Amino acid sequence: MATNPTLLDSLNRTAESLSNRAHAKISIRETLLAVDPRNNVKLSKESRSALDGKFSGDGTPAGTGFVPFESLLTRDLQATVFPSGGAFVGNDMQEPINLLLNRTVAIRAGAKVTSGLNGNAIFPRIESPVTPTVVSEIGAATQSDVTTGQLVAQPRRITVKLVLSNQLLLQTSGAAEEYLKTVILNQIAVKLDALVLNGQGASSEPLGLFQTPGVNTVTFGGSTTWTQLLSMEQTIAGLNADENLSFAISPATRNKWKQVVKLGGYPSYLMEANNTVNGYPAITSNQLAGTERVIFGDWSKCHICIWGTGADFVADIYSKAAQGETVYIVNLWADVVWEHPQAFIVSTDGGNQ
Repeated sequence: MATNPTLLDSLNRTAESLSNRAHAKISIRETLLAVDPRNNVKLSKESRSALDGKFSGDGTPAGTGFVPFESLLTRDLQATVFPSGGAFVGNDMQEPINLLLNRTVAIRAGAKVTSGLNGNAIFPRIESPVTPTVVSEIGAATQSDVTTGQLVAQPRRITVKLVLSNQLLLQTSGAAEEYLKTVILNQIAVKLDALVLNGQGASSEPLGLFQTPGVNTVTFGGSTTWTQLLSMEQTIAGLNADENLSFAISPATRNKWKQVVKLGGYPSYLMEANNTVNGYPAITSNQLAGTERVIFGDWSKCHICIWGTGADFVADIYSKAAQGETVYIVNLWADVVWEHPQAFIVSTDGGNQ
């Protein structure tokens, strides 16, 4: 079979050109499409520059062209196949995905937060009122004494210790450190909220609502009734504490109360579609899951005290330097004070019965 001299000459010229221009960028796909005028494809600047002057005036028929022979001997590269080009595909690190943590109760419900403390927080209060009397125009006034007291909050330490390798910190350019700081802060907030609800008041824990003397209680003893909810409202009102009331319940209790009718034959449920109960907002949180206890009260009577400006981060680069690690210690000093425990009523059993 005779060799086409035109093709041979073209291949030789292309090989010589490529040897002189080792870094020329040629798109095989573009070139194959461009040689057929029906495709209406324009070559990229790099491909046009690399192929410029190689295929004109050499006797080839119109509408045809040649691709460098070496390129035809190279298999296609693919981004999804590691040894066939995928090794060149980079990675773009996106924003980390946070944990789904329990939503807090106290601050969402209106608890007051005081931060920037140094010494113990002292809350003076009147424990017994004066007794006004009515006398005649010149009658002698009766002496009335006032009893005072105070509530004291002192720092309780919530802490987290985390060890990170220095190589991790180096290779993530500090991104891992910043992300983990956010994770730690979120989890400390959930822990503090849990202590506000049920801290034991011992072993360095704050005294939580469920353990505080003077808090009113109710026992459902079965499925919650509309009458019981009205009675809870009346109990708080009878103590002059019905200013900013709200419910705090678990998801299981919410599910149950949306199925329990207020009164037989009346098409309304204990919990309305707008997430209110007896006209009061109801906060739902898994902080109350497990015991399923119900809280009803005025959270503005709860004071959360924070010492310093917030959580304190300490990076210890020395104690584990031999292992190439950094130790992070995070501390939050906090306490809780209940201004008027009688402004709350809590159930002794679950609201999801």
